[in-house]
Amino acid sequence: MGYINVDPITKKVKEYANSGEWIAAVEKATSKPEPKPNKNMTFAEASKKLREEAGIDLRSHAERQQAEIDGLIERKVAEGISAALARQQAQATQSNPAKQETHSGTFAEANAALARIHEMQKGLGLKPPQACGCTHAKKAEPAVHSKEAKTAAYAVGPVMPCQKLTLPLDKKRLREAGVEI
Repeated sequence: MGYINVDPITKKVKEYANSGEWIAAVEKATSKPEPKPNKNMTFAEASKKLREEAGIDLRSHAERQQAEIDGLIERKVAEGISAALARQQAQATQSNPAKQETHSGTFAEANAALARIHEMQKGLGLKPPQACGCTHAKKAEPAVHSKEAKTAAYAVGPVMPCQKLTLPLDKKRLREAGVEI
């Protein structure tokens, strides 16, 4: 014979196999929910969360001003890129489809966009970006690949010597690496 009592969750009469099942149901119904573990956040993450959720800004005046300037620059760059893409698409639809695609115009557009960004930064009173000390070119240029790296021109992207591979040489290298064909 079962144990009949009121179910603490549904508040209806229910038959239990024994009193232990009923006690377990009571404990389950009256227990507090488990606390959520605290998520460890960095100060920057916590500050961003407070800004987004509660509208509390913990940044200094200089940081807020720099964020506004960065947002302005980002918007201006996005507008310039979208305008350049619109012009490029308009030119592509008007030009002859048999014409080969050239990339020299994109480098000129990139250089012009960088020049406009530097002018905006100067107008806002910001320091122009510092040179990184590398030997790469200051302007975007098409990459030049040659057999001798010493004679290669500076360019955007890696410049590396080319080497012609033959099938026997390729098979030999693969065998040495442990790959069988």
